Amino acid sequence: MKKVKTKVKINEQDTLRPEYRREDLGKGVRGKYFAAYKKGATIVR
Repeated sequence: MKKVKTKVKINEQDTLRPEYRREDLGKGVRGKYFAAYKKGATIVR
């Protein structure tokens, strides 16, 4: 079976900025996903 290539439409107006300020991103939360990671992750030493 052949794979079909599709063309991606490029938006006329790009929403990404060349640079972001820290206050534009909002407040970061340390350890936000730690409990979920600890619950479902297996760490091998």
